Parts: sequence; structure tokens; C-alpha cells
Amino acid sequence: MQEFINTDSIKSTFISLTGYRTMLIYKLLWNGPKTLDEIKNFLMANKYLGTSVSYDTIRNDINSLRNNGCQISKATKATANKFVMTYNPVCFDIEEEHLKVLRKAFKRILLEGSVEKLEKFENIIKKMIAMSKSLDTKDFLHGLLLINKINEDIYRTIKFCCKNKKLIKIKYEAPNSGIKEFKLCCQNIIIRSDKLYVEGYNLKYKINSFLPISRIKEIHQIENYNKLSDFRIQSAVCEIYERDFKLQKHEKLLRKETDKIYVEFIEKDGFRLLQKILGLGKSCKVLTPKHFIQKVIKELKEMQKYYEKS
Repeated sequence: MQEFINTDSIKSTFISLTGYRTMLIYKLLWNGPKTLDEIKNFLMANKYLGTSVSYDTIRNDINSLRNNGCQISKATKATANKFVMTYNPVCFDIEEEHLKVLRKAFKRILLEGSVEKLEKFENIIKKMIAMSKSLDTKDFLHGLLLINKINEDIYRTIKFCCKNKKLIKIKYEAPNSGIKEFKLCCQNIIIRSDKLYVEGYNLKYKINSFLPISRIKEIHQIENYNKLSDFRIQSAVCEIYERDFKLQKHEKLLRKETDKIYVEFIEKDGFRLLQKILGLGKSCKVLTPKHFIQKVIKELKEMQKYYEKS
């Protein structure tokens, strides 16, 4: 089988195509519910099968999986005509020392602030939850999920709008004043204090806002937003002690001295400005404005807490 998968020179007669096909269906259903047509199209696209697969053949393969311990529901209206694998017999236990490693990896991702890594990590964790025997292990793994704790549709919509700089009208549950409605031009999804936030320009209050995604209860509409000039410019003046520092776009040299230079960093995105400053480490000292200095201090204190816990 391994030789067949890794080379095109092995003839199909050397392996069981039925077994190979059944393994593909097993993997497909484990990744999520699928209709008969979706399964058939998936198999037809496989270059090693190369022949038409009938619906009866697919049903027989699914029955083979059921006979080997997989619990797969029938494709009915209740399941949107999809086969759903509700139990995978290939279950395992995870030792405590390995769970600790997973927790450290989770904390590291939060510290880095990488939403992309967090998504990949959670996909792995969700599969581990489904395949774990111990309820205690399942509970532990659930504690390593962040995106899964918020509304998936809202998260996916905000992610799309951040990528395409879209304007959304939202219902937001403020901690002290209840439900508010306003328009937000989405810029970034960020991780802060073990929560997911969306950063965007609030058209109602004319400020950059950081909103916990879990508090966004509804998204009314999505539209294009081209008035970038309405965004409040974010800037900070810094002392730079790095001799080989090279100015980038939106960076302005203000003054040069023997052992340091003064640079103004300009961004329309407050999150990017903060990340740029933090990335310079101890070779950079923020001079103005005061509110941004406090923002940097707060971020550094939060980072310190993560390091102390790990």
C-alpha cells in the first residue's frame, strides 16, 4: 500500500482498491459529515482509483466501516442528507506529561498572538477530544479551545471582513450598558488576555476599538468601505538605539545623534503599530504619545504574566 501511494509505477492490482477506497471514506467522514455526492466526487478525483464509483459501492464501504466499529448515521433529512460519523473506534488515552506539553504549546500560541496557529492547533485538539477515551482528558482538552467557545459563523464572518477590510453593522453587548448597535470597519483579529478580539474603526464614536468577539451577538450587514481617510492616524515617536536600523514605509527620521536616532512610526492600524514597536525590543524607547506608552506597558505586563505561568 505504501509503495502504491508513493509511486505511480505500481499497478492497482498490487493492492486492494476496496480497502484503499474504504480508508479514504473513513478519513473523509472523520473530517466531517458528507453527502453521497460529496463522497463520490472525492473518490472520483483520486488519481489512484480512476474509475467511476457507484452509490451502492459507497454504501457497501460505509457498511464495512460500521461493521468494524464506526458509528455512522444514515443520510436523512435530519442530517441534511449527510452521513455523520458519531463514533470512531480508534480511541486512545493521553498521558499527563503529554497534556502538559499541549498546555505549554497553547500558552505559547497565545503569547505569540498568532490566530493562524491557533486555528490549526484547535483543529488538532478537536480531533483529540473526539478520539480520547477519558472524560477527564476531554475536559482538559476543551480548556485548550478558544475559537470554539465563540459563535463560529460570527468568527468566520469577522475573519473574512478583516481580510477584505469590510464594514459591518453589529449588535454588541457592552459590559455596563447592554446592547449597542454601530458600524465597525474590521482590521484585525487579535489575541489578548486569553480572548479573541476584533480591532476596527468605530464609525459611531470615531475611534479605534478592540472588541471581544464573544460579545458580538449579531452582524446585520456587510459592505465595502473606502473612506480610509476617516481613520484616525496612529503614530508614536521613539528613540532607536540600533545602529543598522533601516527606515521602512510610514517611518520618518526626525533627528540623528551619535548613539541614537529619533523616528516617528505612522500606521492606520493600532495593532500593527504596537507589534512593530514590540518587535524592536530593548533597542526602542517610546517617547510620545503618553496613551501609547501606557498601551505598550500594559502589553508587556501581560506578556510577563504568560512567561511566569509557563
